[in-house]
Parts: sequence; C-alpha cells; structure tokens
Amino acid sequence: MGVLEFLLDERAAGCPVSNDDLKDKAREIAHGIVLEEFIGSDGWQNGCKKKNHVAIRRGTNKGQKLSEEFRGQEDDFKDAVHNKRRELYPGQYW
Repeated sequence: MGVLEFLLDERAAGCPVSNDDLKDKAREIAHGIVLEEFIGSDGWQNGCKKKNHVAIRRGTNKGQKLSEEFRGQEDDFKDAVHNKRRELYPGQYW
C-alpha cells in the first residue's frame, strides 16, 4: 500500500490524517524496500501532496463569532428561513 492509498483508506474510514501521519507511512514504506536513508522531509511531503492533488487541513470545532451589531439580524434571518421552510413544506417537522 502506497502513501496515497493509505490516505484514501483512512479518509474513507472517517479517520483524520495529519502531515506527520503521511510522513510516518512514507518512512515505513521506504524502510520496507531498503531505503533506510529516506527521511520524509517537508519538501518531499509537499511535493507528494501537490503531485496527487491532496490537501491536509486541520479540523476545528471553533466557529467565527459574529460582531454584536449583527446579532439581531442573525436571529431574524434564521426565523425567516424556518418560516419559509414551514411555508414550502407544510407538515414537515422543522
């Protein structure tokens, strides 16, 4: 299994994959085929991701906070969306 296959399998399983995970897997593969000097540098990693059109982004559960001046508008917008849903889809639970 190559690095890209590892990444795709982990993502398919819903597991997060970090840049360090990719480097570790590459080192594991390289040592298995007698490339003991392979270090999996940041340059190698960036080139590998670029070649395979892969991006690794950090997951977060933090959202951007709205300024206080928009608080009322946010609530009004949410109410309007819920009302429109009720209008378009009567009998549905929203």
